[in-house]
Amino acid sequence: MMIRNAVLLLAAGVLLAGCDSAPAPAVSLLEVTNPAYGYAFRYPDTLDFHVYTPDDVALGRETEDGFTAVLEAGVFKAEDDSPAAYEDFVADRARTLCAADGPGTSLRCTDVQQRVPFETETGLTGDVFYLKHETVDVASGTVSAQSGRGPFFVFNLSANVPTARHAVLIIRPPVTLEPDAIDSEWVRRVASRVRIDKIETS
Repeated sequence: MMIRNAVLLLAAGVLLAGCDSAPAPAVSLLEVTNPAYGYAFRYPDTLDFHVYTPDDVALGRETEDGFTAVLEAGVFKAEDDSPAAYEDFVADRARTLCAADGPGTSLRCTDVQQRVPFETETGLTGDVFYLKHETVDVASGTVSAQSGRGPFFVFNLSANVPTARHAVLIIRPPVTLEPDAIDSEWVRRVASRVRIDKIETS
């Protein structure tokens, strides 16, 4: 079950001598918590929160035409046919997240690029990386375009899911966004607010 709490943060105002300017407006953040896996993160209240499944959620905007995601966060657990090594499992899950098939083209991700450690505002550590992204012509099988896809921010949840060999939280842009429409810095700011609390298991 997802829980949202409002967290009110006041923006610092700059007062200039002899100026009658109004104080800066308050900046409101909402918090999403997932008690089943022990994670939480905060995001601006200008975005809407959407639940696809208990394991996969998104931030975006609700309109008359439906929901448009700008960021997705999902929990992924190693199944029997998943790669045994943690790094291989993470890369394999990320590849599936950026794959999509259309009538004339297919999108796929291959090699991991620029994998580096990442630390949140509270000192939680994880990884961030990009994948090589290809657009493939379905009829000919030729690659028509290449780019980087990401960022993928990954946090290890294995300690909170003892029944799985590996469990991770992956925060990333939706595959439906064109690469030039992705705001990597905005995704990073949301990922920097992730918190993981230890779940006591019996």
